[in-house]
Amino acid sequence: MAKMYYCWRCQMEMPMLEEYEWKQVLPLFRSDTGRKRVLALYKEFTGFDETNPAAVAHHRLSNFGPPCENCGRLYRTPQAKLCAECGNTRRIEARV
Repeated sequence: MAKMYYCWRCQMEMPMLEEYEWKQVLPLFRSDTGRKRVLALYKEFTGFDETNPAAVAHHRLSNFGPPCENCGRLYRTPQAKLCAECGNTRRIEARV
């Protein structure tokens, strides 16, 4: 089941697709009939009745960074070092 996170584009909590769900949705974007199936599959995965296939495309969890240590909202990108919501500087662990 998809996880709920705040989407800065939609300005509300939205279900985000895990990577295994996204891999099932992605091939459907290539055709007009597939785009309708995208919406049906998104509803099946999340329970959310989305009407815009483009919105489904930006609700892929791997497009975002981890939750902010301060406010809990997702960083806008995996590489983001500053939380756009609260201004927190991300602590990035050094790799050994």
